[in-house]
Amino acid sequence: MKRTWIRRILIIGILTILISISWSILADKKSNESVSVVRSTETWFKDSRWTDQVLYDIRQGREYDSLQIEETAAFLDSRQDTSDFRLPSILALLYEFPDHLKAVDLSTLKEALLHYKYWITDPGEDSMVYWSENHQILGATGEYLSGQLFRQETFTNTGLSGIDHEQRARERILTWLGFRWDHGFTEWYSNTYYKEDISALAALISYAEDEEIVFKATAIMDLLLYDMASQSFQGTFISSSGRAYEHDRKYDDGSIMEKFMRVFWDESPDLGAHMLQTFLLCDNYQIPEVCKAIAKDSGTSEIKASTGLDLKELRAKDLIGHEDHQIMMQWGMEAFTNPEIIENSLSYIRDQQLFSHSDLHAFTDINYDLLLKMRLLSPLARLISPQTDGIAIQRANTYTYRTPEYMMYTAQSYHPGTFGDQHHLFGVTLRNDLMVFHTHPAVEEGQHGVHTNSPAYWVGYGHIPHTVQTKNINLSIYRLPKRKEIVEKELLPYTHAWFPMDRFDEATIEGTIAFGRSGTAYIALIGSDLLHLTSEQTPDDLILEGKDSWWITEVGSEGDGENYSQFKERIREQVAKTTYESGLLSYPSPQGIISLEYQKGFFIDDEAQNLTYPRFDSPWITADREPEALTFTHGEHRLHLDLNQQIRTSW
Repeated sequence: MKRTWIRRILIIGILTILISISWSILADKKSNESVSVVRSTETWFKDSRWTDQVLYDIRQGREYDSLQIEETAAFLDSRQDTSDFRLPSILALLYEFPDHLKAVDLSTLKEALLHYKYWITDPGEDSMVYWSENHQILGATGEYLSGQLFRQETFTNTGLSGIDHEQRARERILTWLGFRWDHGFTEWYSNTYYKEDISALAALISYAEDEEIVFKATAIMDLLLYDMASQSFQGTFISSSGRAYEHDRKYDDGSIMEKFMRVFWDESPDLGAHMLQTFLLCDNYQIPEVCKAIAKDSGTSEIKASTGLDLKELRAKDLIGHEDHQIMMQWGMEAFTNPEIIENSLSYIRDQQLFSHSDLHAFTDINYDLLLKMRLLSPLARLISPQTDGIAIQRANTYTYRTPEYMMYTAQSYHPGTFGDQHHLFGVTLRNDLMVFHTHPAVEEGQHGVHTNSPAYWVGYGHIPHTVQTKNINLSIYRLPKRKEIVEKELLPYTHAWFPMDRFDEATIEGTIAFGRSGTAYIALIGSDLLHLTSEQTPDDLILEGKDSWWITEVGSEGDGENYSQFKERIREQVAKTTYESGLLSYPSPQGIISLEYQKGFFIDDEAQNLTYPRFDSPWITADREPEALTFTHGEHRLHLDLNQQIRTSW
């Protein structure tokens, strides 16, 4: 009788637990299904040149069109993504040229700033991106300078005073600047998003009254311009990058960044109606002479650096959590679903009720109390390995080899085999309109990217190669999965290269080798199998079939003591002796036998190469990660920076 009662109690207990779990799951499911995505329906202003045009017209001494101001204000009020890109020009107008604006236009801009949403935790539902590195500094700069300008006003979206907003934004600005000093830029060497950073930093340097902010913004501007100077070739700033789009990988001719690079040559370029105008207006910032000298340096240089953090480093640095500085690092790395971060992402989204955001709405699929309480999300994320993991931008150990005739660059051994997104890990620059690189396309040509626009056919990677470089030679191995991952959009069984044959002075395909000459620089792009163009109509898309494949790239020049014919003959001989077996690629070269073992080591004549770099290691500076002070030198020029002691000397 006693055992019967015990059995009944156990059964009742188990049933109660199962019913509770089922009830919880059903309740969560119903709640998740009730959330709809917030999208702005206003689009009438989308073709505007915004206040960028107004600022440009005033600087040119022309009458401006008030409609541009109305459209900018409407854009901010609509809370559409990238509306924060308009903040620097608005602030430049209000701080620099208020006497040039009509009273009604001044009032319109003021009201737009008072009503704007500057940070993700502020009231209101929308689908703006607040978290990426460039958006963080744009939003915080806009909030700080608006609060400083309207200290006694009430900001209608939050009910806070201008002083409150100024003080709140100050903390985020200093956090952002501190992260860049300690770890470098997450969106490393991005010729797309450095523009946004420059514009925001220039506004802070020009208009902030806080001396600490002005000093630290100046120091970080110096570091950003060093990046650009050291990672450019004859004024072309295209290098390995945490975020790059198709045009940013293929050519630089006519781009806004090509024009901006002229500042290193002491020019004041006409940037037109662009947010970078704030830099040209920044009279109290002078580009360090050492950065100009580095940009113009025509010698041969090996440039190494470490920028960013790996996800595995965050917990030890107390950077996983819900505090602003923690979210700024986690989501600034675009890390959302990775095993190290997924539980924190979901709990933060729940706390802040962000499920209606278009980029975060998919978290409703895993928004169940049971998964959080039982700590199941991290192991599930490891098991499933969703393609969204590839959005994360982690630490890059960057290597750049710059000569008078070409530049080759690689993010060394960057997380081989994982998913990619907007990363650009390897390439060669021969001219401002002639780049070469290879990738594994995530989708077929013409299709939308996996996450709206990336990764796509030319943007980012479906799967990241194991890619390494020594001087003028790069080895890259792609080992694609046998079958598509559970939540992968597509798995294409080939890789391809951007090799624009019609832009070379000479170019040929010889079986597994594509040769090209531009002036006195030569390139050999070597595949593991026969190479072929997609079609005669597209003489720039070079296909290499196979899921287990490799590419070798070697660049030479007349300055190396070879003519083009000699270069080609030597390459043919080296290719004949190249071997690949069980993931080990070996290539005989003038540097020795260069070997890469997939997801393992990189060797030159059997000597393992260290691909983990300090913060800087170049002819102009050496420094550890999280440095106390930095000193850059080039010839007679010197720049010394100490962020915390607020010391900056430049000559």
